Amino acid sequence: MAELLERIRTYLSFSKDETLTILISSIIIGFVFAFRQWNITNLVVSILIVALSFLFHITTQKIIALHYGYKVQYKIWWPGHIIPLILVFATNGRAWWLIIPGGISFSLLAGLRLGRFRYGLNYGTMGVVSLMGPVASIVLATIFKQIDVWFFAGSSVVFNSIFIFNLAYAVSQLLPIPPLDGHYLFYASRLTYIFIFGTIFTYTVFSLLFTLYSWIFALLAGGLAWLIFYITFERTAWYG
Repeated sequence: MAELLERIRTYLSFSKDETLTILISSIIIGFVFAFRQWNITNLVVSILIVALSFLFHITTQKIIALHYGYKVQYKIWWPGHIIPLILVFATNGRAWWLIIPGGISFSLLAGLRLGRFRYGLNYGTMGVVSLMGPVASIVLATIFKQIDVWFFAGSSVVFNSIFIFNLAYAVSQLLPIPPLDGHYLFYASRLTYIFIFGTIFTYTVFSLLFTLYSWIFALLAGGLAWLIFYITFERTAWYG
């Protein structure tokens, strides 16, 4: 732990390019998120919610990457901004939930990788680091939902918006499309990817559509998705 804290103190930072691109992404995606209930106040609040969510998501990935001796940097993905803008205008704000602003790129911190097995970059480790972003978004959503329930009886619009946004962000980032987080995990292990995506997707859908907050049910659904994928595809791919 002491070593990780020292790595964080020494290496955890956001470059000027990262800061600028996160700001741009926050403004554009904040606009998309605020489109359903358009006014200046809601736009400003939405941009702040998006910025908080992006920073928590990316910072978590940066910290986990330092643990493994890697450095990650946020990279903006312009199609991931243009597509949501088109969808939100075409659907009058109903299709706001595709949140794919960009992903992370990896580089080695050579001095921190000395003596490690598989010295260079590998998909297994990159998959773990990438996964921590969506996990962080789920944690952030859960924290604010619990605060909303405990202190505001579930009536806080802002805290509920943070909850909704981060669930949608976690699922969107898990799509197996470069440069999103999901493609690293997919290439690391398809079966693990199916289980995790199935679990988080199920939890998100049932939370937002049916107000059913059950990780047990979500884990069962993820396990079922894993089993179906293994029987119908993975076993055939391995054994023919």
